[in-house]
Parts: sequence; C-alpha cells; structure tokens
Amino acid sequence: MTTRPCGLVVLIFGIESSDFGCSCSYHECCGTLLRYNAVVRFEKRVIETGENKYAVIGAARLVLDGIDQCIVGRLGSMYDNVLKHLDGRLAQITDKFSDSRSQHKIDYNATNNGVCSAIIIDRYVPGDGVMNVLLDGVNLDSSDEEV
Repeated sequence: MTTRPCGLVVLIFGIESSDFGCSCSYHECCGTLLRYNAVVRFEKRVIETGENKYAVIGAARLVLDGIDQCIVGRLGSMYDNVLKHLDGRLAQITDKFSDSRSQHKIDYNATNNGVCSAIIIDRYVPGDGVMNVLLDGVNLDSSDEEV
C-alpha cells in the first residue's frame, strides 16, 4: 500500500556554499550533489561561529544507499524552535530554486547561497510523540477505520 507524504515542507539553505561544514575532502561544495528526489536527513550540529562562540544549527545530510554522507545545507533560523522535532527526520528534495522560472525564487536563491525545498517523508520516530500526533492528523488512511 502506498501512502502520500505527510505534507510538511521545509527549506534548506546554503546548498551552493561551502560554509557551515558543507564541504569535505572530496567536494568543494557538497550541496552540488543535490538532485531532485534526493533524500536528506536532518541533524543538530554545533558549529563554531567565532572565537569561542558556538551555535546549534540544523544540518541537512545527503543519504545515499541508506548511508548518511556529506552535509549539503542547513535549516534556516525559522526552524530553530522545532529543530528537536526535525532531528533525525528524512526528507526528499522537491524543488531547487536555482532551476526555477520564477524570478522571485531565483533572487531568493542568490541571496541565501542556494535554496531548495524538501518534504518530510518518514512517518514515525520512536519517542517523538509531538511529531507523530501531528503526522497522524495530516495523513489519515480510511482503510484503517472499522466498519
């Protein structure tokens, strides 16, 4: 049985930049690996923002063949209050703003060093009662109802 994605869309920023750990020994800018339908996993990371200054960000890590790979972007500060609910979640890339025909998206992409949207595709995370209740309300399957 197929089910539709839950419908929660998030924006991933900095996919055209090597900042915030988005580079590795193999890639100058790991965000260039992102393609439509690619899968990413969100994780909380502590980064150094200056001399003895640190911040917690939501990083997007590319998943290939079931294995977490490079960090390809980050979640914006708008997601800081729900970062604990996004940590560990899987999402699929649905739109790359650089490929858009919309001038607004192209400008937004340039301002934010590359932007893409992704939709949450995993359904349950053990122990995450808040998110699981939210997802139950979004994706009700009528075949589960008793007659």
